[in-house]
Amino acid sequence: SPGIRWCQLSHAPLHELAPHPKAIQQLSAAFKTLSEKSNVWLVDIDHEQDPPFALPELSNAELIVLTSCQTASIKRAYAMIKSLYTQLGRRSIHLLVYAATAEQAAVVQRNMAKAASEFLTMTVLPLGNLPVDEDLARAMQMKRSVIEAFPRSSSSSAFKKIAAKLLQYNTSNRVANPRGKQAGNMTPPVKGLANV
Repeated sequence: SPGIRWCQLSHAPLHELAPHPKAIQQLSAAFKTLSEKSNVWLVDIDHEQDPPFALPELSNAELIVLTSCQTASIKRAYAMIKSLYTQLGRRSIHLLVYAATAEQAAVVQRNMAKAASEFLTMTVLPLGNLPVDEDLARAMQMKRSVIEAFPRSSSSSAFKKIAAKLLQYNTSNRVANPRGKQAGNMTPPVKGLANV
């Protein structure tokens, strides 16, 4: 049935699997098999702790960098974008601002996009914001989606807007690349989530 499913694909972190090509191949095969049954994959990665791009599916994925409005978090996010640029070259990256209003997020995203464009020749795409919302915490305690539990909450509205943007980017890339060939920033089947 439609909905969200959680899945742990490995009992060991990627840095332990990296020296074992067979283990990486098995994990890659699991991604390919399961992605055929899903429209969108969100993979939570701690880029600083683990080398996510040992897995080819992740190096080809859309990337979402998370930041708050705090100066230290913004600096970490920009450092991550620079690191991704060094590893993967020039490509577009989505920026999602949490614990922020839409106005605060817009300022952070505009400044980050300008810096990335000027100094890295990279495109940073605004993905929206996640506000501070008690309903989100309550939904987590209830072990339910905030959209299901509190459909009129600010978090629910924000998640719907984020999903719509992701689908919009994905649809645009598919129209530009109808045969699904990898070219530039085209979207592969797997979505990546880079976590600051």
